[in-house]
Amino acid sequence: MDVFGLSPGTYFFVTEGGSGTIYINVKGKKSAVKWSDTKNYISTIKATTNTLFSSDLQNPLHATHEINYLDPFGRTEQTIQYGVTPALNSLVSRKEYDRMYRDSCSWLPAVCLGSKNYVSSSDFKKHILELYNDEYACEKSFYDGSPLNRLTEKYNSGKDWHTTGHSERVSYQTNSGVSQVRLFEVSGEKDNPVLSQKGFYATGELIVEEKKDEAGLPTLTYTNKLEQSILLRTISGVDTLDTYQVYDDFGNLAFVLPPMAVSSLQTLGQKDALDLYAYQYRYDECNHYRGKKLPGAEWIDMCFDQDGKLLRIRDEAMRNRNEWKCIFYDKLRREVVTGIYKGLISYNFSESVDFAPDKPKNHYGYLFSSYLKMDSLNIQKVVYYDTYQYKKANSCFTAAMDYIDSNDYGHRFGDDSEQLNCKNLQTGVMTQVIGTDQMLCTSTYYDYFQRPVQVRSTDINGKMHVQNMAYDFCDHITASNDKVENISLVQTKTYDHAGRLLTEARLVNDILSDTLRYNYDELGHIADVKRVNGNHSLTSINRYNLRGWLTSIESPLFSQKLYYTDGIGTPCYNGNISSMTWKTSANPDIRGYRFEYDLLSRLKNATYGEGEDLSLNVNRFNEQITGYDKNGNILGLKRYGQTSANGYGLVDNLSVTLSGNQLKRVDDSVSGSAFGDNFDFKDGAKQNTEYFYDANGNLSKDLNKKIINIQYNYLNLPDRIEFEDGSSISYLYDAAGTKLRVVHSIAGNTTTTDYCGNVIYENRTTKTLLTDAGFVSLNDNKHHYYLQDHQGNNRVVASQDGVVEEVNHYYPFGGIFASTSSVQPYKYNGKELDRKGGLDWYDYGARMYDAALGRWHVVDPMADKDYSWSVYVYCQNNTIKYIDPDGKQVIPVPMPYAPLPFYSPITYPQSYNLLSDQQIMRHASGKFAEVGQIITDTPRMSYAFGTLLYYQAKNAISPEYEHQRNRERKSKEELDRNQANVAKSIDTNVSGMMPNGDPAPKRELKTWQKIVLGVTWAAVTAKDYYDHFLIDSSVASQSSDGQQRKSIELYRSVNMEKDNSLILTPIKNRLDESFKKNW
Repeated sequence: MDVFGLSPGTYFFVTEGGSGTIYINVKGKKSAVKWSDTKNYISTIKATTNTLFSSDLQNPLHATHEINYLDPFGRTEQTIQYGVTPALNSLVSRKEYDRMYRDSCSWLPAVCLGSKNYVSSSDFKKHILELYNDEYACEKSFYDGSPLNRLTEKYNSGKDWHTTGHSERVSYQTNSGVSQVRLFEVSGEKDNPVLSQKGFYATGELIVEEKKDEAGLPTLTYTNKLEQSILLRTISGVDTLDTYQVYDDFGNLAFVLPPMAVSSLQTLGQKDALDLYAYQYRYDECNHYRGKKLPGAEWIDMCFDQDGKLLRIRDEAMRNRNEWKCIFYDKLRREVVTGIYKGLISYNFSESVDFAPDKPKNHYGYLFSSYLKMDSLNIQKVVYYDTYQYKKANSCFTAAMDYIDSNDYGHRFGDDSEQLNCKNLQTGVMTQVIGTDQMLCTSTYYDYFQRPVQVRSTDINGKMHVQNMAYDFCDHITASNDKVENISLVQTKTYDHAGRLLTEARLVNDILSDTLRYNYDELGHIADVKRVNGNHSLTSINRYNLRGWLTSIESPLFSQKLYYTDGIGTPCYNGNISSMTWKTSANPDIRGYRFEYDLLSRLKNATYGEGEDLSLNVNRFNEQITGYDKNGNILGLKRYGQTSANGYGLVDNLSVTLSGNQLKRVDDSVSGSAFGDNFDFKDGAKQNTEYFYDANGNLSKDLNKKIINIQYNYLNLPDRIEFEDGSSISYLYDAAGTKLRVVHSIAGNTTTTDYCGNVIYENRTTKTLLTDAGFVSLNDNKHHYYLQDHQGNNRVVASQDGVVEEVNHYYPFGGIFASTSSVQPYKYNGKELDRKGGLDWYDYGARMYDAALGRWHVVDPMADKDYSWSVYVYCQNNTIKYIDPDGKQVIPVPMPYAPLPFYSPITYPQSYNLLSDQQIMRHASGKFAEVGQIITDTPRMSYAFGTLLYYQAKNAISPEYEHQRNRERKSKEELDRNQANVAKSIDTNVSGMMPNGDPAPKRELKTWQKIVLGVTWAAVTAKDYYDHFLIDSSVASQSSDGQQRKSIELYRSVNMEKDNSLILTPIKNRLDESFKKNW
């Protein structure tokens, strides 16, 4: 069958009746548009609208079009994003190479008139100067003179950096005798390792990579001959901060010694130093974790199966109660049930549960092994995939949970009996309210394209929440409706041709409306946001430097300016903010801070001032850190503030005593307190020990706040806080860690606050509806808008008429000073501040933050992602540059962005887990199922596609493969025979990842992994052995069902048009053999 003259697109050919083999010879139209006669290029077009005409694909309003121009060596020389800017101009970026074919100069994008043609170097630089007014709008890279082509220096964009020598630098050397490196060894068994020090490394034994940031601050990484990172060293003046990583004989990370652990080995002794400061890990016979111990906490026990799936985990509190948190998987290795089991259970016990809602002994639709005593299993969470038949086995999924169609939104595909379209999708969830028997239920329904169009769920009060969504061609949400009882929030969104959010209109309860309008500059940054409500509008304008760093926010009610290398502070070239100023309409006087940092970029001094040069009313609200320990714990803090109606002075002079990383006592030498309701530390106790912690490292008593007891659930979230005067605060969370209810019983008054999605109830009465721009007060149906600074701190709250209702000014560590009356609780970083009972904690989700002390009171849930810092340190003590969005991660302050135009489906958090086979299959380009069908149906696969699939499959199946193979090659070249044998021994062990999440030695490939790699390698290498393998199509092989199936006929078909040549390569039947041969 010959098909000619097809335009670009996707076509389907369907045959009916009979059986046989159909060969299709397809010849498409060659593009009539040629962008260059002298340059090689790759043109990529992606439709963004549902157009029926191929001519529309050349219009940027209907399709994105990217052209990569290549030099004669196939390297990208210039990239044009045609018509992508708001004004339909093109963004052009350019790369230059040195004589050794290395990246030499990468330019920032320039804005050119809407053209797809190659832009000459001279014209490009003219556009750069017009846009940035900076001839150094590029990144320049320099390399060493060795064959390794290692990067030694890099100048990032900006004249202030290029002309002053502020570059990022890397040097490579070996260790010397001057800077000694301790040699630690691990003996004993894997499940009980013993640490010992065997002197120091000899000179030249280690590779040292020294990196200096743009401020010249050095970080040294020491690596041994097995390419294991054994030491991270930072330098603070004459002092060094060392973090050691110590491995056992199998390459498993057994100990991590942060700086305080190293310095305390001699003073405290090894046992106490390890208990207070070190990270310790134990492994089973398969090199899976058997336990880990975080600093200041007791051991966490873990059990894994042979595939690296976490089966059970428990901390010290659960161990004392003889409990395990158990995780159960279905046949496809997906987490489906989580529960708390009380009683004895075999370490090696492992089973998968079966979904059988019709069986009489099922529990929430799943059948468990008879080995378990189900009366001892408290099921916390149940997840359903692939089907809606779970409704049969659960009474909470009433008729009210069934899908109800809505004409204004997306439509479900099929019904509850339809299973094909929801394969591998999460269709239902049941989550227990911790400490109760109540289960919260959620059902999610999908359209034909597997996008969620309706979510129905119950809240803690038994009310039904319904969310409907509609999408455009690019899967952006264009309309949504969130409804609970008589409260509804309807949102409609529009986007420009590049997918940028333009407008977001809201309608509350069908009567209250407002609109957010976003405008962008030509580089895609948000230029301004306009809040429109009837005849009133409020606009915020953003400005950026050439690096995209925010420099100012301007609005009639709040304005802020940020300075980096300029301004009145000490210039900072590494991204630290040197000074900032702000003002509000309530008080037009300019306020600001000048910041000083130590050599580790930790905040030392924040000097307050007023006026353009901050020379007026200086020092009124200073915050000064007088000392840190080597782990970053604050040892001393001075805070200035208002002491009377007209007086200002020192309100806090804190001296902090620690036990390990944990607080022992805090003394304030200032007897007075801040004036009014301003923030300061309340020194409520004078005892030797004022802070107490439980076995998991959670604060259990704070005598300064008169807290005599804090109880936690198994997620280390607070259950109850009890005060000395009989007051208390009680919390309810679900099993996913979502806060549902807080009950304040303060001085005989009880207030119950329920958090139900974006609706907040107080004493069972609706109070607030949270929105992207602020909140709606439901008692009077009025909008209130947040005006935020660069960190997302709510500085001003304005009514829908533009009247200022609340003003907040913040210390650098989050305390509030000089605020007006408070109309809502969301303050610093947009987090809820609880001041009742004198608690004064911010709720970040995973942890509570104490701004008066500048630290957390609970161990970091992701502590072993960054070993060098204390598990209680807040934002690495640089609270101007960093934020912590959820209490689990530190990130640089993000650039302002519009609310993300997509919906995040409900997912089940995979805590402590290694990737399952099912997850790996899903992540490996997301298309293995389709690829498998292609391989089954046809012997033809393009060489290019096979190569691409190979690399995707290789990285998805085992991310550490490339690193592992490079390590083996280097080991064979550089090490002697004994060292090579050790490397080989490490390589053959089974492990998933290091405790900090980094790749560990590779895992043995499973059969399906070998098949996938075999298929892809067959496609890649087929060209080499094409002439050596030819299978006669007349030869038949016997299939598993007894029917004859013709073997794959290998042949070669080449399109003679040179520019469109395509080699169709064969796929061998013996895939495993092909894999072994070529790998």
